[in-house]
Amino acid sequence: MFSCKKSPLDEPYAQVIGKYEWIYTSYKEYAFGDLKYKYPNESMTAQLGFEKHRIIRFYINEAEIASGTYNVVNESETVNGFEMDIKIKMKEGDLEMNNEVSLSMHNADSLFFGNFPYEGLESLDAQNKSNFFVRQ
Repeated sequence: MFSCKKSPLDEPYAQVIGKYEWIYTSYKEYAFGDLKYKYPNESMTAQLGFEKHRIIRFYINEAEIASGTYNVVNESETVNGFEMDIKIKMKEGDLEMNNEVSLSMHNADSLFFGNFPYEGLESLDAQNKSNFFVRQ
């Protein structure tokens, strides 16, 4: 029997490792519409966790609702951080989201993540969605 353990991320991409708190989701109801925002409230907060060996965890109100592993499909450095496209293979839980997700990290503590909490957890019929998280 063989065990497959994913290798850790190289720098600077390893900076993503940690737990993040959802701050807001920005979106447009149509392509040229005004930018609107959704915020956490008493009934729903969301967190995202990245672990050393490419494990990703999804939380609602601090309770883990899904987890999986991911592979980096594309990566590039930016002036203040980096961008990555990842492909997620869900292991536990049931999030209805696209398994290919873009994320960008800025200044080592700010993370933009596509598809969670809106898309995977709750549908938001809008365009240009961006979910903003900060490191806990």
